[in-house]
Amino acid sequence: MLETHNITRGIAKARDEFPSIVRGIEQREDWQIVERRDGFRVLVAGYLEMFEALSECRRFSPQVNKNASGGFSITLPELAVHGEGESLDEAADDLVDSALEYAEDWHSFLGQAPNHARRRWWVFLVEAAALQNGPDGVRRLILGE
Repeated sequence: MLETHNITRGIAKARDEFPSIVRGIEQREDWQIVERRDGFRVLVAGYLEMFEALSECRRFSPQVNKNASGGFSITLPELAVHGEGESLDEAADDLVDSALEYAEDWHSFLGQAPNHARRRWWVFLVEAAALQNGPDGVRRLILGE
């Protein structure tokens, strides 16, 4: 088994060393694994680095449709949400609102459902984009603008 330099064994030790763990992550843009006695491991990583890594390997694939009424709808299969509007811009704004609402609902109750639990990292990406740049950040993330 590979032994790495970035494993802290024990929650109590990690709690005591947390400020130095965070400084190490800041200075090296590295990560730290904390392992409990029962073998369960958690990752402590820089927020932006985690966002960048996930956004490189998980790309949203919005599907745009022109409605018979002349408006537009955009479906986001990764979150099973959609947006509608008279213009493409309005549909995109509605989609962003739907994605943000989904993220909120995911934490409230959807994340416990088996068919939604697997969307954890998509939700993280939406929340991270919103935290960095508000709804415009979510729009850029989802639509690649």
